[in-house]
Amino acid sequence: MVDYKICWVIEILMIISCLHKIEGKKFILNARTIILVISDVLILNAVDKGMIPDIASILVYPLIAGYTFLQFGSGIKRSIIDICIMFVFLGIIQMFCTMPVTYVFQRYLDEDTMSLIIYIVALFVYLISTHFIDLHALEEIFLKSELLLIGVMIIGTIIVVAALIMTKALAGMFFGEYITAFILIVMIFAITVSWNNYKQKAIEASSELHAYKIYEESYKNLIDEIRVRQHDFDNHLNAIYNQHTIYKTYDELVLHQQLYCNQLIADNKYKKLLCIGNSAVIGFLYGKFLEAEKKGIQIDYDIHIIELNIGIPIHKIIEILGNFINNAIDALEVYSPKRLHVQIIESNSDFVLFVDNSGEYIITEEFSNFFRKGYSKKRRWKGTWTIRN
Repeated sequence: MVDYKICWVIEILMIISCLHKIEGKKFILNARTIILVISDVLILNAVDKGMIPDIASILVYPLIAGYTFLQFGSGIKRSIIDICIMFVFLGIIQMFCTMPVTYVFQRYLDEDTMSLIIYIVALFVYLISTHFIDLHALEEIFLKSELLLIGVMIIGTIIVVAALIMTKALAGMFFGEYITAFILIVMIFAITVSWNNYKQKAIEASSELHAYKIYEESYKNLIDEIRVRQHDFDNHLNAIYNQHTIYKTYDELVLHQQLYCNQLIADNKYKKLLCIGNSAVIGFLYGKFLEAEKKGIQIDYDIHIIELNIGIPIHKIIEILGNFINNAIDALEVYSPKRLHVQIIESNSDFVLFVDNSGEYIITEEFSNFFRKGYSKKRRWKGTWTIRN
């Protein structure tokens, strides 16, 4: 006869390990973990021996909730999400393993031995699946989601927990009931994911429209400036043409014509921004370049864009550009000369964004820290980590 305590310990350790995976932390066997394992085993053992009612087995779930809250120091929302993900993930694994094991071995093995096999198979499946499924990334998705999405997830969790309680309290479920519960859970999550994708697309569309509205005025200012300069184009040609009447020597004429042309090029240097073909990005870059010029920064840019169709929403491109350019401008506050170079190149398969300045040289080891959450040389705790998200 197989001791049920082995099954309980396996299940509790899977729960604890899964919670650590969801939190993105390494599993450590500390005092809290040992207390949780012992407490759960004592409760389930008391239920098994008839010392307390069967319904008391649900007491293990408040203990798990308390453990999650204390072990990881998470808020209530994060703890609820962690527990929901854990129950759904492990519940699906258990149901998925119970069906084939029950179908194959129920005629040959006693109930206790078959339960042990189910838990061992479930543990094996869990260890393999966690190598391919990023539970921490799933947690981050739900943390950014609204209450409705979390509510649907909780409903799915309740269904799984109810199915597990029925399995333990009523000596199992029929094969068809497992199938029904599994299909229902899959449908709930399929609908939830579809709704979340639709919501995200709506948010992206709204953000993109907002970006166009914000930088529309800057774009119009650039257009108006180019039109004014285009209107004066004939006057500039006449000025260059008639300089030969002012300067007596050839060298003087060449020198002053060159100075005049260089000034014209400098005055019209932002005309090439129109080649980008996207009014929001044009308006944003034009505004940023003018902002940098007011701070005495010399601007140089090289932009070659086909359609700006790189699979990233326009407002996200603007956020990334803004983060890099802002950091580059801020870094030039105490340096001279102040130069900023921006390069954006789009090819058929690549999109290259390069922002350089004449500030302090940063070693590779320190540069990699900029993409780490919480790191900022300016102590603003924003940094370039947001670009990766």
